[in-house]
Amino acid sequence: MNWINSKFYGDLLIFTNYILLSLLWIICCLPVMTIFAATTSMFSVVKNWRNGGDERILSEFFGAMKKSIFQKILINFIFILFFIVVYEDLTLMTSIQSSLLFLGISFILLSTLLMFSVLVHIFNIYIQFEKISIVILFKNALLISAAQFKWTIAGIAFLLLCAITVYVLPFLLFIIGSFVAFVLISISERSLNNMGLKESGGVIEKYNSY
Repeated sequence: MNWINSKFYGDLLIFTNYILLSLLWIICCLPVMTIFAATTSMFSVVKNWRNGGDERILSEFFGAMKKSIFQKILINFIFILFFIVVYEDLTLMTSIQSSLLFLGISFILLSTLLMFSVLVHIFNIYIQFEKISIVILFKNALLISAAQFKWTIAGIAFLLLCAITVYVLPFLLFIIGSFVAFVLISISERSLNNMGLKESGGVIEKYNSY
């Protein structure tokens, strides 16, 4: 039996490609302001692999990363600003004694939940629908999150599980990224299919009832 042509070797090669992609993603996230760009590139490569595309990594990754790079940096800034504001507000809330403390923390937790709901879908939406504005991107990510609530919750639960796993086993951070992308793409694709969404003139439109 030719081992190189065996199914096991093919599966091992695919697994290795996913690990290499995860390492490349980590390296490209180090400048911080490139996190969104690097993540969308990783999702783009994984989606290409899922659809039976070429298994090249570097050319596919950096080709996707340089597209609309300034828009991606702006979106990255929005996320960073959000988490900084949430962190500062939570720090302030926990340092004061007030009857509004519970309401304040509840609002912060709700805002964080909404942002993580967006994270479940936003990367797949971004790479699937080209020339989409930032406002429409976030708007549709929120609408899909609400309309496909069970899949959104599944995505959030998966992200929390991954976060806990990486906290316990930090070395997994360097290999888990592309596998997370694979699962989130599957969840987001199911949500989009359930809602019957398409792109028209850079705007996501619903053409079937759900």
